Amino acid sequence: MKLLDRYVLHIFLAALVVFLVALLALFLVIDFSTKLPRFLALRSVSFLPFVAEYYLCRVPMYLTLVLPTLTLFAAMFTMIKLQKTNEVLPIVAAGVSMRRLAVPFVLVSLVAGALVAAIDEFVLPPLTPRIGDTDEILLTEEMTYGRVAYDARGNHIWAASYDHVRKEMHDVVLSKFSTDLKHELIANARLCRWDEPRQRWVLLEGTMFPYDAEGNSILNERPGAPPQRRSVPIPQNGFTLDSDILPQDLQRKMSVTGQYYSLSEINERLQKHPQDAKLQIMRHAKFSTPLSSLVILLLGLPFVVSTRQKGFFRGLTLCLIVTAAYYAVSLGAMELGKTDRLAPQTAAWLATTAFGMLGIALFWRMRS
Repeated sequence: MKLLDRYVLHIFLAALVVFLVALLALFLVIDFSTKLPRFLALRSVSFLPFVAEYYLCRVPMYLTLVLPTLTLFAAMFTMIKLQKTNEVLPIVAAGVSMRRLAVPFVLVSLVAGALVAAIDEFVLPPLTPRIGDTDEILLTEEMTYGRVAYDARGNHIWAASYDHVRKEMHDVVLSKFSTDLKHELIANARLCRWDEPRQRWVLLEGTMFPYDAEGNSILNERPGAPPQRRSVPIPQNGFTLDSDILPQDLQRKMSVTGQYYSLSEINERLQKHPQDAKLQIMRHAKFSTPLSSLVILLLGLPFVVSTRQKGFFRGLTLCLIVTAAYYAVSLGAMELGKTDRLAPQTAAWLATTAFGMLGIALFWRMRS
């Protein structure tokens, strides 16, 4: 790496770190101040640990949102700093074009895109359940009533109430089915608790009514008395439900952060639901979204260079306009794709392709 590249990269990375810390801090302060009454209203969780967990599990999500824009802001700051200190003219006079000067910015934007892809693939999917849990606790009551959940096999749970903090259902009715979709048992339990290590629900304190292999009720025959359904008490250590019903299936879906899946999870779901447009868009977005850092940089950098001595705030305004336009088209196309008005591939790649081509043209024509 040349001395000039190291010098430019030093200014650029320092600006990137400052912008990142400042923007994250500003966002967290504003978000915390608006949610403070809700945090203070919580009674079943400790205030400081819950607030810390609430924001720590969201930091990766914030990074994927702000990194593409911040690479442009840092490049803008670097160029304006070089211009204000009258360093650009000697660099250009030495035979270094503006495109060559911007190479460190392009390389860092590619690294930022790879980081966004890694976070989206490996970090956010495991965090999604906890993000949903904390949203549910904060945005709804800690105890909700009349919750229902079921799985693909037909297992059905109804709970009179559900504690989102302790992950416990109260006064539960379970209808369980066998693998061949025949009724296996009905259970009434006072409590149903989530077993985190086993990732299963455990019913406690109640009665079970079994069915035979054909899915018919088993009756106890007694002379001189009408038949009665056979019942057995739930074991003292509980009855473990073999089902893929999860705690998030009992939430009111109040999470504002959306759902994150790994690529393998998306492909697995698409095998079951191949016509799901939302899943198809998510699969394509795994590859198109990380390119946003480079696209926004290529779009905005020519405007920053053209500002020369006209000031930081004009460059900032142009960066905001470019970023807003890109995200508006991207989000609009994806919404059209979800409603089948655009093909999933088009919805995911439209903004990246169109703005990317425009950015390459502007970058190539960037004047020295």
